Amino acid sequence: METLAKRLASLRRRRGLSATEVAAKVGVPESTYRDWESGRAIRGEPYLRIAQVLDVSLAELLIGDALDRREVVAALDEIEALVGKIRRRL
Repeated sequence: METLAKRLASLRRRRGLSATEVAAKVGVPESTYRDWESGRAIRGEPYLRIAQVLDVSLAELLIGDALDRREVVAALDEIEALVGKIRRRL
């Protein structure tokens, strides 16, 4: 299974961007971005900005698959149904 760190580097290269360029566009120091590509945990909530800069969906960034919108909606519907059942039991 591909790690987020490897996926970051792969997506960046696929876009033809340097780590310096991505870091600047995300708004973090280059050293921080390089740490992420080396496996260091991403702190805070920059995931959406990273996905935007790399021109991928958040799902593709996080799990590596370009998911079909219908599949995502169906999965969310299932989750909402389960959450509803749990709430009714509380």
